[in-house]
Amino acid sequence: MRNLLTSTAIALLALTGAAAGARGDELSQTYNSEQTISQVARAASELLNQIDALVVSAGPGGAVSQSGLNAANIVQSDGHLANANQFMNGIQRIDNIADTVVQSDEITQSGTNVTGVLKADTIENAVQYFGSDAVQWVKNAADVSDQIGVINQSGMNAANIAIAEFSIGSGTQILAPGSLQKIKNVVTFDAAGAAGEINQDGTNLGNIMVSSKVKDVTRIFNGTQVVDNTVYLADANTAPINQSGLNIANFVQADVIGTVTQYTTGGSQNVRNRVIGPDGKEIKAASWLNQESTNLVNVMVIGGVTSTGGSDGVINASQTSNYPQTSSGIGPQSQSGNVMAINR
Repeated sequence: MRNLLTSTAIALLALTGAAAGARGDELSQTYNSEQTISQVARAASELLNQIDALVVSAGPGGAVSQSGLNAANIVQSDGHLANANQFMNGIQRIDNIADTVVQSDEITQSGTNVTGVLKADTIENAVQYFGSDAVQWVKNAADVSDQIGVINQSGMNAANIAIAEFSIGSGTQILAPGSLQKIKNVVTFDAAGAAGEINQDGTNLGNIMVSSKVKDVTRIFNGTQVVDNTVYLADANTAPINQSGLNIANFVQADVIGTVTQYTTGGSQNVRNRVIGPDGKEIKAASWLNQESTNLVNVMVIGGVTSTGGSDGVINASQTSNYPQTSSGIGPQSQSGNVMAINR
């Protein structure tokens, strides 16, 4: 899990062209506006923020490819960050719409929203806040009217991620009540539509912290995380359909941990995987259907950051979870709250 989260954070930093910080920097970032990307494959749609809409048409042997990235409050430093404050109360939204797609080998739709990312050698003090009006939204929708080879839909929302190679001193990460991270993937077939394979996945990350040493931090998650994958069939199907969703709230990993408080109430985590048959009823079992869901809240891992492993010091930890987790589908379902793993 740590490798996944660290590699994800590094990839996000590379994608966003993060601002570089000098040693000892003190910084404050606030974003309260709106970033919206709207892409329609059939007809041009004006992008609501700063970039013109990307329109990709399918043709014989061709492909429809739509991708979007929104980034706000991103910092990468090769040294020490003294004080870093990041506040987000705005909206990041991506809508990829492939309408009445015909004659295409592949449809690929992806969206990534990221806000509040810190990466440095050491972080002395950090405050990351995802406010009550903050929203991260990815919607991928494809209406299919012909034979399609492969359909791939994916989304990721990431808020409040702190990665330090050596240490994180004091810190607070908050996703406030009313905040939302949502991914919605939808494929709809008409009577002539079919696909050789369908892949849908979504990942929401909130309040992630990884460092060799974490001294004194508080993490509060009161938001809502949703992954909704749906396929509407118009005829009998035998092609593989793979649906997966992952929600993580309040994850910390370090070799040495002093005092960590993780508190979660209100809000919810929900993964919903559905395939609706031609009769309008949900298909509950099929050899060609694979559905997976994972919800994790308040997870603490001691060790595994460096090769030396976790220390033998005293750990002061408090984890409170009053937080509903729900999932649907026929494959593996995993839900965990208030988890501690110690590797010494």
